[in-house]
Amino acid sequence: MTESRIIQGYYCKTCNHTVFSRARHDFRACLCWRKKPIDEGVAVDGGSDYFKVATTSKFKGEQVSIKTELSERELYDDWNRRHDRWGLHEGKVSKIGDYYGRGGHITRQLANDPVDW
Repeated sequence: MTESRIIQGYYCKTCNHTVFSRARHDFRACLCWRKKPIDEGVAVDGGSDYFKVATTSKFKGEQVSIKTELSERELYDDWNRRHDRWGLHEGKVSKIGDYYGRGGHITRQLANDPVDW
């Protein structure tokens, strides 16, 4: 079993999505960022190698810590093979990965629910 670890991401309140970068060159953007012109939203890059964040002046959101048992290899393969199960999630997410296997379980954190791990 893979040990759990924390990865960093961002939650966008405008489009209600959480984004995080799965690999070194995995540039991930929320749905707001994808609209033209880009005048709100957030994008992240760097995987576990570094953490770059790009936002606009109108960005409404926050940095989030996401607990996962997925290995770096699983996250890299998800990006590299274009499976795209993990980098963008609807809602504010506090955990990813299935803690009872690898079925794609996602736990959403309610706005007033403290993170307890």
